[in-house]
Amino acid sequence: MKIVLTWIVLAAAALPVSALAQQFPADAAYIPLSCDGQPMFDGFRDESGALDERDIVGNAGAPAVLRAADNEYLYMRLRLDEDPAPDGALRPFAWGMELDLDGDTTTYELLIMVDGIGGTDGVVTLYRNSTTTLPNDPKDPADEPPVATYDFATHGRSAPAGSSYGDTADRFLDFAVPWDDLVPLGLARDTPIQVWAASSSTSSSLDGDFACHDGTTGDPSLDEIASDRAVPDPVADSDGDGFTDDEEAAAGTDPADPADFPASRLEGGGGCNTGGGSDPATAALALLLALALARKNTHRQPRPITVR
Repeated sequence: MKIVLTWIVLAAAALPVSALAQQFPADAAYIPLSCDGQPMFDGFRDESGALDERDIVGNAGAPAVLRAADNEYLYMRLRLDEDPAPDGALRPFAWGMELDLDGDTTTYELLIMVDGIGGTDGVVTLYRNSTTTLPNDPKDPADEPPVATYDFATHGRSAPAGSSYGDTADRFLDFAVPWDDLVPLGLARDTPIQVWAASSSTSSSLDGDFACHDGTTGDPSLDEIASDRAVPDPVADSDGDGFTDDEEAAAGTDPADPADFPASRLEGGGGCNTGGGSDPATAALALLLALALARKNTHRQPRPITVR
């Protein structure tokens, strides 16, 4: 018996790293980022130098760029025309997202890449970008060396996408980065961000098929194709005011202040009016309504139940 148990322990220790792979969320947990008010999109073969597994694709019904979050990880997802890792090892290209943290969309502060260029099974890398080499250019290279590197076998995957552009089934490229590494760089679950997504032929910059851009029209600038404002965690409501941090980021209100919230629901319509936005009268009205509702709820007595 002792010999058998020893062999079991040794066999378990010899399992490949992929056996301990990251547990990614279910498809329903991924929420799309948006451009110009619609889910991030990209045309099929719109850039001649970025085809197949380098071709980001998507439309309103099958968004190109999505994200999810839990207490430990930020999860990012790209929809690709072909499988980027058909045998479990990444093809010799890269894919990733640049993130703006300071509201200036002519620069980005973080780059997260899935890198198959190095000749191994691939890695996920996290870069800071503190020095601008190419102003207002999404090809601006990030700072070397990377802040952190993770094995693709544990922090990435290729998964069925349920859509099909061209003659083959699309694939999702998913990758995960821990909050423990992101928060010290200024990215928390409720940080307002704007995002650029693309494929690449290099490990520390994006130079391929950019989402929300028609590649047949030439090279884009950063401020031309930035996503709409959002937050990394699409379902969090940090201040408990009934509006997700994502809704507040899009509206320009403070997701940490329960008195500062989008006023569109209170006004009974859509649009982008905000409780703490640029219109002082709207802001004051929304605050008064919120205070009145809170007072009413505080003094409300239970209504007796009448049995008929």
